Parts: sequence; structure tokens; C-alpha cells
Amino acid sequence: MTKPPNNGPRGDAPGPSPIPTPPTPEERRKVTRRIDLIYGIALFVMGIVATISSMTALTENALAAQAAAMFEQYEAGDYVRADGLAWISLAGIIVHPLNYALWLWIALGRWRAEKLAAWCAIVGAIVGWLMSTLLVTAALMMHPQLTDAVLKQAGLGG
Repeated sequence: MTKPPNNGPRGDAPGPSPIPTPPTPEERRKVTRRIDLIYGIALFVMGIVATISSMTALTENALAAQAAAMFEQYEAGDYVRADGLAWISLAGIIVHPLNYALWLWIALGRWRAEKLAAWCAIVGAIVGWLMSTLLVTAALMMHPQLTDAVLKQAGLGG
């Protein structure tokens, strides 16, 4: 009759440890950088879609349509397209891809240096949102009668 081997928790030899050994600091950094890279790539892919959407929303026709809708909503009279709308549109169409490229370039440099960089996509998104907000506001401010109607409805104008 053969005897079972004497290893494991019921034999003489020690078995596998019930408590796993904690990862080393280098292993932790490696996993953290990998997760950062995965999140960063996903955020930058979503950033491409957001950049294109922002550029589309800032075309001259889109800005005019937004202003015309607000004219109707706030009963500000007949909409007349502002003269400087093309420049605001051009600015929006240029600055959004530049913003995306700048933050992607910063992130790639940080990833090459083995530093965390997914935050770059988040900062780029916030900057892009601020740029869009400022440009749309500038386009709407080109219509003083709209500004007056909005302030009047808010109870801030006469």
C-alpha cells in the first residue's frame, strides 16, 4: 500500500499559506500605471467624440440656430444673424482640436516617463467645456436685445 505524499495542510510539510503575500511597491506601481493607461485611453477616445461634437456645435449655423431659438424662447423679437459670428465659429473650430492635441501630448509624455496621466484627459475636458461655454456666451452676447430680454425675464432688467 502506498502512502499519500506528506505535504499540504494534513501532512508533515507546510501547505500553501492561507494569507497571500502583499504585492511589492514596484508591483503596485506597475498595476497603477496600467490602470491609469487603460482609463486614460478610454477617456481620450471619448475626448475625440466630445471634441468633434463641440466643433459641430460651434459652427456658424449652429450658433445662429441657438441664438434664434433663444430669441423665440425669450420673445426678444426677430433674429438677425450677427456679423462677428463667423470669427467665433472659427475660433471654436480651431481651439478644440488644439486643446485635445495639447493634453494628449502632455499625457503621452507623462506615460513615457512612467507617470500617471489619465487626469490630463479630465483637465482637457474641463478646459474644452469652458472654451465652449465662453464662445457660445460670446456669440449670444452679440445680440443686446437678447441679453435685455433674458435679464428682463429674470427680473434683473427694466
